[in-house]
Amino acid sequence: EPCMSTVNEDEQSTELPSSVPRGNDDDAEDNAEERLARSRDRNREHARRTRLRKKAQLQALQSRVKELQDESRVLRQTVEECSIASILLGLSSGNGQAQQDDEFAEIQKACNNAETERTFF
Repeated sequence: EPCMSTVNEDEQSTELPSSVPRGNDDDAEDNAEERLARSRDRNREHARRTRLRKKAQLQALQSRVKELQDESRVLRQTVEECSIASILLGLSSGNGQAQQDDEFAEIQKACNNAETERTFF
């Protein structure tokens, strides 16, 4: 008696559903690989531009810090000079009070000018 296998109807049905395109599986695989490669390229380019933008922002901030440190140094020096001038004025006893007041007013004016002339970047 020859051996006959019985095949179930479900096992026989190897047809693809109508929603799955029939055609070259290699073409579909190639398209998927191409899309993946394009996506990777876009992501790589986006990451590169992001790194460049971040580097430029960091450099700008570092430059700003240096400018502010320089400005701070100049302002501190100006304040110290004004303070010294004020102390010296107070110590000079040979001048009359009116002359001291005029000199003090001039020093205050110079200090105020130094403060208003500073610029912000």
